[in-house]
Amino acid sequence: MGRKANKERQKQKTAVAGKTSLLDLVSAGLLQAGAVVVCNSWPFSAVVSASGRLDARWTPVPSDFAQPLAGAEFMRAEFDTPSAWATAVCRVMRAQQARASSGESRVAVNGWTACRVRAGEGAEVSLDTLRRAFTARQAAESDESASAVDGLAQQVAQGLALGC
Repeated sequence: MGRKANKERQKQKTAVAGKTSLLDLVSAGLLQAGAVVVCNSWPFSAVVSASGRLDARWTPVPSDFAQPLAGAEFMRAEFDTPSAWATAVCRVMRAQQARASSGESRVAVNGWTACRVRAGEGAEVSLDTLRRAFTARQAAESDESASAVDGLAQQVAQGLALGC
């Protein structure tokens, strides 16, 4: 197998090998503990914890929300993934809408693409952008490791060919 094919195979393994977590992003310095995460234009936010979880901020509740609060059963304090948190927020929002209509509250939201981190002065970066940066960094590090191993393998092969 050629070197180029080996690199491509390694990149594919890196992309498929495991799922990226918020903790991966925090550990890599791409996401800071304490960063505020928002989802779509919904009125709630979450804060990234040092352990890579999202601490939900369910207050203040918008004044136009029906009371007692529809969807309160989805309002946990902590979420392990962006998708779990974004889905919970969406369910709360849909439960509010269902008060006016008989809508379905089943939903799944891709939190990586729906959620953004506030980066100051009104700028926001999607979690998906940060995840892609992390994956690219991992692939580059894998390429460097693969190159070092390839170089060592060539040295060993040369040594064997020379009878060393």
